[in-house]
Amino acid sequence: MDNTLDLIRAALEAERLRWLLAVRRFGVQVGLMMVGLVFLCAGLTMAHISSLAAIEPHVGAIWATAILSGVDVTIAVALGLAAMRLGPGAGERGAMAVRKIVRDELVRRIGVLRLLVRLAGAFRR
Repeated sequence: MDNTLDLIRAALEAERLRWLLAVRRFGVQVGLMMVGLVFLCAGLTMAHISSLAAIEPHVGAIWATAILSGVDVTIAVALGLAAMRLGPGAGERGAMAVRKIVRDELVRRIGVLRLLVRLAGAFRR
């Protein structure tokens, strides 16, 4: 029975660690998204003002605006993709593996315990 409690404690600790690491990863993703948003806003203000003046005489106002907008969107998409690509790290994957091992062992033990209870009930009759 003590060994089962140790398994339950290990499962809870692995789950706690997995959640902690997942929350930290989510924080990094949000941070990268915010940086991407800052770059998008900065690009739409500073680059448009200065670059529009330089490009407009060569391609016209409409095409100059379209070119600058394309560059800004490309930067925002690149940062967004970088944030989305962050997956679970080694620690989080390890915690999930421990959780699975412990869960499988607990399911096996509970199944054996249920069988013993049924057998004990059968012998009482």
